Parts: sequence; structure tokens; C-alpha cells
Amino acid sequence: MGAGASTSLPELVDKHQAKTAAGDRFDEAAFDAAAVDGRVPREVLLKAAGLEALDKPAATTGAASSFLASNRRNPPAMPMAGEHAAGVLGQYDKEVVTAALSLQHVTRGDGFLGAEVRKSTDSESLFAATWGSIGRGELREAKQSIDSALLLDPANEKFYYTRALIYARTAEWRWALADYTQYLNLTQIVAGPQLANAYYSRALCLAKLGHRLQALRDLDRCIKVGPTDEQVTDKDASLVPCAVVARYAMISADPEMGLQAAKEAADEAAAAKRKQASSEAAAGGTDRSSQDTVYEGQCWQVAITDLEGCIERALASRKTPLLLDRTREQVVDKYYFYQPSTVIEAKRLILEARVANVNMDLVRETLRVQLVHALRWGHTLLIRLTNTAADFANAYCHPDYFPLEVFDPSTHPTSQDASSSPVWKRVVRESDMDASKTFTVPSTFRVVLSSTFPPDKYERYLTESLPLAKLQPAHLIDPSKGSGADATPLLKGQIAGEQLKGDRTSLVLQGWGKGPGPDENPAGRPMGMCDTIAGMS
Repeated sequence: MGAGASTSLPELVDKHQAKTAAGDRFDEAAFDAAAVDGRVPREVLLKAAGLEALDKPAATTGAASSFLASNRRNPPAMPMAGEHAAGVLGQYDKEVVTAALSLQHVTRGDGFLGAEVRKSTDSESLFAATWGSIGRGELREAKQSIDSALLLDPANEKFYYTRALIYARTAEWRWALADYTQYLNLTQIVAGPQLANAYYSRALCLAKLGHRLQALRDLDRCIKVGPTDEQVTDKDASLVPCAVVARYAMISADPEMGLQAAKEAADEAAAAKRKQASSEAAAGGTDRSSQDTVYEGQCWQVAITDLEGCIERALASRKTPLLLDRTREQVVDKYYFYQPSTVIEAKRLILEARVANVNMDLVRETLRVQLVHALRWGHTLLIRLTNTAADFANAYCHPDYFPLEVFDPSTHPTSQDASSSPVWKRVVRESDMDASKTFTVPSTFRVVLSSTFPPDKYERYLTESLPLAKLQPAHLIDPSKGSGADATPLLKGQIAGEQLKGDRTSLVLQGWGKGPGPDENPAGRPMGMCDTIAGMS
């Protein structure tokens, strides 16, 4: 571009004029990319020639006056507004910079002026456009935008979550399920409302597709990882409160499914604990396998740290836990001392019925009152056998007071109206019902038995007094005592420092600390056996 070329060009330069000015080094493709209606501004052309002053002709060579192809390899830096020396481009700075920035949308690697144009990261722009379309209710356009975003960034978990939401809103549950699952596989979040919402949303997809048990599992996961102090009415609340309501509705409609889900959850928790114990043992270089909880055989071996999991697993198997607690600390008593529980003392029953000659119907009425209290408030009904074999099966149980079904979890009227049950309506009196003449039992009601019998003797002592087929024995051990799984029992004549306060019958029957040990009475046999009771009377 020779001297005076800047003054000989019009304000808008067409292709022919630009080619004449640039000569054989004219880049037609670059010109076409920058041209508007087939022309480019003269200032832009001069800018490509090396920022030649508009008001002063310069004797430049042809190498500086063309659309230099070499400039694409070594382009001059594009100065921004305010960085030019006085007299260079002057008032045209804004227009030139705007023109240069307008080239950013070009997908070519090289654009007009020979400068490399950075390829735009369109995935985030598409993501923003997707949510804009969702907000306007344009789900088809939103789907197209998020599909394009995933093509650019297939490992972005939030893109999958967004597309799953679109699928869910269009009732395409199978595709939504796949994308929610992909999100959960990719996300690094381990807890919080966002993760909880994802589990709830996937549970909805599973329920819509008929996979109700899997949906219940996801609801449990939602509740586990989400906030714990939210209400449905809270502003900006997560979906955890909705999950609680949905879970309750599902279990109420199908209690059997609830039991199965609880059993699987207990299995998962036990497996995780075993894995952790194995890892700790490997790290510590010692073998602690004998301390692991083992849910096998007729009588389980359970570490005291796994007490809650043991109870849940037994109930999920439709059996009532029979906890054989021979620990010095009497962990079962201590645990339920701080839990909502109603305690039935088996020794007291024996003393009242056999020693004090209290009428059996009065003894049974006492049992009924305690049972109704536990049912009303959703307590754990703890039947504390200690070292007795109280004859519930043949003496204390009665359909009108304390039915034998107490020991069968599958018959418990949890989350139901007990007054409408053929079994439990005989226990509930009219005075026990509310104003609507119903008696709804909370889902937290359960029955647990505890005993101090050793695992090799409990069956012989209890086989005639309890429905053992409905019970799941579990021998509690203290891992801190090493391989001695039996834990340290009380010495003969020693009173436990952690006994429940006010348990005077235990002290009386042990001779106030001067008699036999916890497994024996003064006659040398388990309390509650007929010949022993006869001897005491």
C-alpha cells in the first residue's frame, strides 16, 4: 500500500479496492470473514496495514500495505482503547476495537487482520442459554442447548443434572434416570442440599418407572446426606422434607417393602463397618477379625458399637432382638436409659405373681398399661429379663392384655390405627383412644428383649418361656477387651455400678451383694424356672 493510499481509499472499501491495494498478498477469505455487505471500513484496512496514521501519508512499502498472510503467524498485538499514542487512530479507537472484537464469534482459527482468534468456550454460554430457555418454558430449545454443551464438555456433571431436569419435566423418566445417575457418578459432593435433591429426583424417576424399592433407597440416601433441620414450609428448603413425607407414604402403603429396605440398609452399614475394621487392622498390623460383628448363625456376635445396627437388622428380618448383654457396663440398660423407652422388669413380674401372690389379671393389666403407653408414644418396649426366664408364653401373655404377637414385629400396628386391628384392638380400651376414637401407633414403636444369659445357655433356659422362633439372639461383645468376646461378666456377689437406679429387685435376689452371680439365684438355677420359684415361696 503506497504513499497516499490512505487518502485515496473511500470510507468503506470493497473487495476489488482492497485487492488492488494489497496486491498479490490479498487474503480473500479473511476479507470475507470481516466484511459487512461486502465492504470493510477504511480504518480497519489501515489497521491491518500496521496502524498507519489517517491524517499523514507515509511512504510505506508494499509489505506493510496488504492483508499479510504472514501476519496470521506473527500478528501485531492489538492495542486496546486508551493505549495508543496521541494522533494514532484517535477518535476511531472505539470503532476499530469493536470491529476486532466482533470477530470473536468466527469459528476459524485465523480471522481478518491475520490475528489468531481464540475459540470461544461455548459450553458455559450454552448452559446459561439452557436455563434461560427453561425459565421461559421453552424446553425443546433448552434440550438442544444442553445437548450442544455436553458435546463440548461431556464430563461436566451439572450439564447432566440440567438435562435430567428437562427430561423429568417432559415425563421422559427413563432418560432422566440415566442423567441423574450420571450426575451422581460424576459429582464430587459428599453431602448437602444439592446432592440430596439429586437423590430425591432420581427416586421420583424410579417410582414413576415402577422400581419402588430402589426409589425408597434413594429417599433414604436423600434424607441421610441432606440438611436435618428443614421443614417443607421453609423458604429455599431442599427436597429432604419432601423425601421424609414420600418415604412415610411409601412405607405406610407397603410395610413389607419398608422392612426389606431397612434390612438392606443394615447390611450396607455392617459391610462398611467390617471394611473399616479390616482397613484399620491392616494399617495397625494387628489381627482384629475376632472383634468384628458377625451376623451369622443362630446367635449373632455383635460389638457394642454396632448395637443400633444389630437392632435394625433384626427388626428388618421380622424378628425381635434378644440382646444377650453380659458386659460389666450393661450397655443395653445404659443405652435405653437415654432413649424414649418403656421398661418391663421381668423379675418384678415374678415377684408379684409368685411371691406376693398378686392376681394374675392385675399383673397382666400392668403389662397392658405399659404396652399401651409404648404404643401411644412410639417408645421402644424393653423387656428386661436379666437372669430370669419369666414365662410369657404360658402365663403372662393374654390376647386381652399382652398378646403373644408382641414378640412378632410383622404384626405390630406401626403407622396404623391399632383399634382397627383384629389383634391389637383387644388390647386398646376405649379410654385409651383419642377424640376421634382411633389409636394411631407411631412408626418408631418396637420391642427389644435383654438378658444376661450366656450364648451357650439362653436357649435351654428360655425355650419354654418365650417364642424363640420369633426372636433373634445377639451376643454383645466389647471389642476393647480383645479376643475375649464374652466380655467381663460381673463377679459373684458384685453389684453393678451401672445398674438402672431403683432396680431393687435385682439387689434383693442377689442377696444384697452377698449371694451368687448374675446367672444364678440363691437356689443355683435361673430365676423364673418353676422349681426355683417354688423353692423361694
